[in-house]
Amino acid sequence: MIHSSSATPSLILAPSAFFVFMTAILLVWLRTACAADLPVFAELNASRPAPYAGEAFELTLTLYVADNALDRQVRIADFPADLTQTPFEERAGRPVERDGRTWTTRPYVCRARAATPGELRLAPQLDGRLVRVQRTWFFNQTFALPIRIPLRAPLALSVRPLPVERRPDDFSGAVGRFSMHAVAEPSEVAVGDLITVR
Repeated sequence: MIHSSSATPSLILAPSAFFVFMTAILLVWLRTACAADLPVFAELNASRPAPYAGEAFELTLTLYVADNALDRQVRIADFPADLTQTPFEERAGRPVERDGRTWTTRPYVCRARAATPGELRLAPQLDGRLVRVQRTWFFNQTFALPIRIPLRAPLALSVRPLPVERRPDDFSGAVGRFSMHAVAEPSEVAVGDLITVR
């Protein structure tokens, strides 16, 4: 316990109270420092800026992180209801130079589709945690500070309607690039023999 030697009433802090007191001071300091120079930002890009309605395209969310300060868990929310997408998968990152600073990229990729034609604005909300180790007089304390990761700019998509010209009468709405593979068996036959095509 800490005792004051002055004649005024003593200020006595139990160890747990002192720890809470120091933690609160450090959290205020960390919030101020991070707000002034946040070591992370994000960019969002699409493989096709003008996809057709229903066509699959890739969305790439890239986090730029300095000093490896960002926790691996990032929550992504607030995509438009008209957009459907697969879960984001992390890809290999690399160091880059931006704005006179060295950053480590963390790309996350998903497949997305827009259901209806029109202008679509993507500005997802990104929530993460900054992990900091603060040295004090007595110990090193690790803090996980919740932050809102800033997106450099919203992503605007111009979703096009499907062409009407030369559309088959039995068109089912499938859009994209397709590949087919066929195999015929047996490969050696006589004239008039039956074969199986898969």
